[in-house]
Amino acid sequence: MWFGNVFLSQFRTKDTETSTDLGIIQTATLSLLALIIGFTFSMTIDRHDQHKVLEEGEANAIGTEFLRADLLPPDVSIATKKLLLEYVDQRILFYSKQSHEVVVEIRSKTDLLQTALWN
Repeated sequence: MWFGNVFLSQFRTKDTETSTDLGIIQTATLSLLALIIGFTFSMTIDRHDQHKVLEEGEANAIGTEFLRADLLPPDVSIATKKLLLEYVDQRILFYSKQSHEVVVEIRSKTDLLQTALWN
């Protein structure tokens, strides 16, 4: 805006109507920018809250499964708890910052562990 004002000031006259129009356009543009920024922050906060809720739900589900594994026969219970611990390790790695290739590998290991748990 500054560059345009400096560059175009040599080509236009300083009449009050142009200055008023420029002020209205500037106000409208800045208002729209403020709305866009506000909506972006709002969506980001909602997404972050949703992520936390889902993360907490997953942790509660894993904890409940770990406790319910005691209801299984002893040998199956030990194997299930071992798989759950490996699963938790993979999930912790997934939520830490990793490269894309590592995330793909973690997802495949997680899928294998989920299949083993369901079997």
